[in-house]
Amino acid sequence: MIGNHRVYCSERRAPSSEIFAPILPIVTVNDFDEAIEFINARDHPLALYIFTDDCKLREKGKIYLVSNTTTYTHQNL
Repeated sequence: MIGNHRVYCSERRAPSSEIFAPILPIVTVNDFDEAIEFINARDHPLALYIFTDDCKLREKGKIYLVSNTTTYTHQNL
């Protein structure tokens, strides 16, 4: 969790294969930069969901994160 941001993974290790089950592992990181490093240190995910109202974080995600699909969602709908 980064303030209001979360990176989902188990014990700071991503599964080595796809998980096709209702499992939501969570890892805590100190900031968005650490989250980017964590995500980019692994194979590109099939999907990313970034929940934030911060336009700068959305733009940073667009620049530094790669996935097949990325969804940016406002928290305050």
